[in-house]
Amino acid sequence: MDNTLWHFGDSFGCWGNAPKGFSEYLSEYYELNFEHHSIEGNSNQQILTNVIDNLSKIKKGDFILFNWSFFERIVYLNQYMDIKNTNNILTSPDFKGTNETLTEGEVNPYSPQYFNFVINQKTDFAFFETILLFKSYVLPLFKYFKEVGISYCSCFISNTLLKSPTGNNEFDVERIFGTSINKVHWSNSEDCQNEYLGFLNRNNLFKDGEDVHYKFGIQKQLANEWLKRIDHFYKK
Repeated sequence: MDNTLWHFGDSFGCWGNAPKGFSEYLSEYYELNFEHHSIEGNSNQQILTNVIDNLSKIKKGDFILFNWSFFERIVYLNQYMDIKNTNNILTSPDFKGTNETLTEGEVNPYSPQYFNFVINQKTDFAFFETILLFKSYVLPLFKYFKEVGISYCSCFISNTLLKSPTGNNEFDVERIFGTSINKVHWSNSEDCQNEYLGFLNRNNLFKDGEDVHYKFGIQKQLANEWLKRIDHFYKK
């Protein structure tokens, strides 16, 4: 097999102790090699970083699955200047046990001031941060994929971006980013907001399983559900 199915995402792209995951089944169906790069707790910024780290290896004829994360999960710097995300920020040691304050000209991401900025300001504007991320980096990357013949599709946990600060709830992902995101459609007429998470809940595939998300023994069934929705995105 010359080509590869790449899977980037957060914990919804993982399956804990299952012997084989849904994207592995998909790689076998398409007769592709398999590269799994989904990491539990990843933010969308970290998912994009993983793609860039592997970009030189991704080639024409490959197929990329994206399990995009929650839009409100954004990144910050810890005291070692490492990139972390806000998934568990309230219990993170990055902001515990310090009374340091910022002095003029000092960069100190361990400080209470920086914590307050991330929690009380940056997270309030995660809606705009997500739009900036996708429009600045993700959409140009997708354009490159199309130009060089790399297939891809995007799975979203929710169909709606975080409620905007203006109170408008109508910012669905395709309206903001366009159809070039190759969105995998999971919603139905009764539940048009929750996308992948809603699909898992409606079909009793969520929790009580290999990890915090999927039930035991449903990975092959889940692969078939993915196949119904993504087959038209793959171009050999």
